[in-house]
Amino acid sequence: MNSQDFATQEFSNSSQYYTAQVDVENTQVLAQHWGMLNIITSNKWIELIKDNVHIGRTFSHPNESDQYVILDKHDLPQYNVFQRVSSHHFTIQKLNNDESNDFPFGENQPAFIISKGQNGLIVDDEMLKKGEKKILKNNSLIKFPFYMHKTFQFKYWWSLNDPSITCSSILLKNYLVCGIIGRGSCGSVRLVIPLKKMPEEMKSKAVALKTIVYNTSTVYNSTALDTVKNEVDIMKKLSYRHVMSLLNHFTADDKYLYLLFDLMGGGDLLKRIVDSPDRRLSETDSKFFFLQLVKGVNYLHSNHVTHRDIKAENVFLSNRGISPLLRIGDFGLSKISDAMSTICGTLLYTAPEVFESSLYSQKVDIWSLGCLLYAMLSGKVPFADQGSGNEKLLEEKIKKAEYSLKGFNHVSLSSKNLINHMLQKNPALRLDTTQIFKHDWLIDQTNFERLMKTYQNHGFPENECREELLMVMQLQNLAITENRQKLYADNNLHYSDMQAAKRQRLQ
Repeated sequence: MNSQDFATQEFSNSSQYYTAQVDVENTQVLAQHWGMLNIITSNKWIELIKDNVHIGRTFSHPNESDQYVILDKHDLPQYNVFQRVSSHHFTIQKLNNDESNDFPFGENQPAFIISKGQNGLIVDDEMLKKGEKKILKNNSLIKFPFYMHKTFQFKYWWSLNDPSITCSSILLKNYLVCGIIGRGSCGSVRLVIPLKKMPEEMKSKAVALKTIVYNTSTVYNSTALDTVKNEVDIMKKLSYRHVMSLLNHFTADDKYLYLLFDLMGGGDLLKRIVDSPDRRLSETDSKFFFLQLVKGVNYLHSNHVTHRDIKAENVFLSNRGISPLLRIGDFGLSKISDAMSTICGTLLYTAPEVFESSLYSQKVDIWSLGCLLYAMLSGKVPFADQGSGNEKLLEEKIKKAEYSLKGFNHVSLSSKNLINHMLQKNPALRLDTTQIFKHDWLIDQTNFERLMKTYQNHGFPENECREELLMVMQLQNLAITENRQKLYADNNLHYSDMQAAKRQRLQ
């Protein structure tokens, strides 16, 4: 790579000032680069590398950890204009990706501009007085109020290698659209931030945007579109802390369908499992996540919604911390019904009765929960093809409910008992969510207190959350009472049998 292929660096001999010019048509993504500033009047492109980039005529006390862009008469040819530029006229600041466990913005870190000059600054036709700040969009235009021409153009580095960034004008007017953070079968998912929010609110107000292009020859057929519409229709009816929220949705230009969701910064449950020591969760963490899962499924079933595709990839965590909030997502295959017949879902999590010709019920979700608990505790799914790729053989194993708990010596008998009761071949013998709540493995006061703390950290109404948990605990207390009564009755029956046997021997 020669000097014409990439950036040429310029240093000032007398100070720590640093700028870098780049050929924008020959860019290469590097970890340290996060933005570009085009000085339109002189056709210079400046790579933004440091978190704080200061722009002005001169700087008397530069900070080595910051970056400085020094304007000269070539950048502003008119002398009277150049003289009105402040020594430090504005700063472009990248939102710090701190060590907290909130969403890791990564390459998609947004930035904002701070006006520092006495004469202020105009950003995207909005006047900023000294000290005021504004979120920068991709392709934001910046100018001085005393100069009629637009002087600067800002670009995010990821946009240079992202041709699909083109979005509806409606969307761009209201949101800062950042880079892709995920891809699904129906479209890409981007990080977006409401433009009306202040920079300090960026992390707490960021949301996820799923974009579906539906009017092209390359993309989605009517079946896939029906799946998306079904997801929208169902999610509009749902509102619960353990279910993904559809914040907004709209179409634009007869081409795009936009869905705005909660932003779950911790990624999916599969990543959590894979990134854990031994590629599995501890029993304590498995119980914490599973309680939230059951609460979410219980809410869905109470509203006659069957998910039909519960798996680790469709369960999302609010952050990467020790005790994140869990939410169930991806309702494309869900159905508002208590009796279904369509074969659908992910094979490794699909219940035996789905393959039969008869109707199946909400109990298919319970089977999937059993597979998921198995995966959390062991790091693998109960029904695996061992890499053979033979789906027919795998289907037969599922139909017969052939699985093994070999290698589960590190977990309690109670957890294995719960798995067995959820992976029952006969759905009538499978537990429902109420019975799962009452299982002794989930009767754990410490686990409830941990979840209550998570609710508090996410700002949910304490009284409402505590009341809900108390209802579950009452179910569990009822289960304990029932077990004691059964044990008492069994003991009495055993005693009566012993007495009868004794009388028979005496006779």
